[in-house]
Amino acid sequence: MQYLFVLGTLSFSIAFTLGIVVEKNVTKSAAIASIATISTLSSAFVFRKKSERELKNIHTENLKSLENQISNLKNQKRSLGKVIDSKSQLNITLEEEYNSILRQVNQLKEEIKSLNTQRENLQAVIFYLENQEIEITQKITVKPEVRQIKKTGLYNCILAGLENSIDFYNKENHQTFENYLQSLQKTAEELWNSYRSNQVKVNYSDASVQAVYLIRYYPHYAYMNFQILEIIHNQNIFQNLTNETLEVCLFGGGPCPEIVGLSKLLSEQYQHIKKLIVNVYDIASEEWTLSRNITKKFIIPEYWSGDLKLNNNYLDLCESNSLHSIKTIIKKSKLFIFQNCLNEIYNISTVQKNIDFLLNEILLDRVIIIIDLCNYRQNATIIDRLEEQVSNRDDFEIYRPRYQDLKIKAYPSIPTIIKENLLSGKDKLIPRSKDIDCSFITLHKIKLKG
Repeated sequence: MQYLFVLGTLSFSIAFTLGIVVEKNVTKSAAIASIATISTLSSAFVFRKKSERELKNIHTENLKSLENQISNLKNQKRSLGKVIDSKSQLNITLEEEYNSILRQVNQLKEEIKSLNTQRENLQAVIFYLENQEIEITQKITVKPEVRQIKKTGLYNCILAGLENSIDFYNKENHQTFENYLQSLQKTAEELWNSYRSNQVKVNYSDASVQAVYLIRYYPHYAYMNFQILEIIHNQNIFQNLTNETLEVCLFGGGPCPEIVGLSKLLSEQYQHIKKLIVNVYDIASEEWTLSRNITKKFIIPEYWSGDLKLNNNYLDLCESNSLHSIKTIIKKSKLFIFQNCLNEIYNISTVQKNIDFLLNEILLDRVIIIIDLCNYRQNATIIDRLEEQVSNRDDFEIYRPRYQDLKIKAYPSIPTIIKENLLSGKDKLIPRSKDIDCSFITLHKIKLKG
């Protein structure tokens, strides 16, 4: 309303002013101004009414459009809510399916692990049964053959080996063999001193050291081995030695006096065995080659006429998992002998783990024998711990007589040539004559570990 008043006043003023200018008459100018004002107000009123209707229509249309948009947004919100609910449910379903599949995978892994264990056990049983079948056949078809062995004595075999091996005795340098034996006296004293230490360290690559070892210690250790094997035989622990071929593992074997004791046992008790495969594992395997040649060529033929195959390999029992590389050989072997090597061990815990691996890997009816001297504290500690360890299992039979009950004799009858030129009886050159103070433990596998 205020807008129309202002517009009418403005229209009247303009028309009246123009009327005065044109007509020069106040009355006419007032009339013209009145007519113009009425016309302007009418037009303005009509225009205002029309604008209000249009604005009202536009407002109505906008309101309807807004309501439609709000309705659409509500519908979209409901649809989006349904989609979110659907996706959430799908995510829950996928998580449940994933967890279910994961459980199934873990179950399959456990089943595979169990099947692998069963497969290994079955393979071991099959291998054992196959051996038993062969052994039964051999018992039926093979008649033991008693062989007559010429006796010249172990010392004489060793001396013959040294005298006929240029790596030891060289006639041009030593003139006579007696002179050669005399030249070994200083080395014999030094080696004797080395063995007084609790943990022995000796350079066995020196040929003179090997010669002294062969003369002074080898015969007694070979004879010790035979006596202990005979004790074990009398306990009926070697009932698995029925094949024509016997494969064994020697750990820390060095020049292998163990083969002498084993050969003598085979000749006296197991004449049906015609082939002996010996796998020697030693940290100084290469260094002992000269002495092992004497064992094979000059000594063993004195005690056994069968076929000997000697395999020499480097192996450090103090290295972690060192036995894993010979797993196949372990499966094939029937005897495992550790003799006079515990006092040179520098890592007891690792050796125990390696022996534990051996305990788990050997097949049914196999035998592990550990023999060592009692005058080294470390030796007794290792054997005691091993006995305790195996006592907690149910798959082994343990045989360990008290060392007080053992009467292991030294090898008798030292030749005069040795007494006069090497072990003369002076100070550190006294030949052994007393019983050997030693201990041993035998582990016989009687059951496969399930």
